[in-house]
Amino acid sequence: MKHNNPCGVAYGNTLSEAYDRANMADRIAAFGGCLAVNRPLDKQTAEMANANYLEVVAAPSMRKARSVSFAKRKNLRIIKLEKISELARYRDTTHVEFKALIDGRHIVQQSQKNAIRSKEDFQEARAVHKGREYRLDRNRQTGNTMNMLFGWNVEQGITSNSVIYVKDGVTVGIGTGEQDRVGVAEIAVFKSIHQHADAICFGNMASPIKRSSWRPSRGSG
Repeated sequence: MKHNNPCGVAYGNTLSEAYDRANMADRIAAFGGCLAVNRPLDKQTAEMANANYLEVVAAPSMRKARSVSFAKRKNLRIIKLEKISELARYRDTTHVEFKALIDGRHIVQQSQKNAIRSKEDFQEARAVHKGREYRLDRNRQTGNTMNMLFGWNVEQGITSNSVIYVKDGVTVGIGTGEQDRVGVAEIAVFKSIHQHADAICFGNMASPIKRSSWRPSRGSG
């Protein structure tokens, strides 16, 4: 993450795979950013993070990574978030947000709740033009559904007016909040193409574009 927006998000069969895929989703944006994982940080993932330039590493536990020294990384902050798994308890609750304006006034609003939890929550895409109804002619395939659910959950944490593209359990293009959605869609497309070329040149074809064998397990995220 950087500036409270994700640079890359990914599932993985292992934590190191998830980190590698998320990092390669946009390693340029991730440079100097914050790594947050929702599983205990293991040695392999810690070594990969240690080889990168990060300013923050946050995980529920660091016990398995104690043999890896982060001391040589100047100004790197290590944060232990023991109760990160308990965040799921608050998915169905809202909180009140206060924002101060420059003229001294305040905006009070409720936080947003994610209404999409399963494939049954998706609504069929349809539109009416000149009296004729159009519908999306696409079956709800399992792979597409899982990517839609993954992308929808990631989108909840991105600045509003944003557009993202996902494939095989990884973000391949993120366009954060801009004045118009056309602009952020173009940014996300550019990033996806640029990062695919970067992955090829980088010599790492375990890139986000390559199909992974990930399968989301219960409680993973």
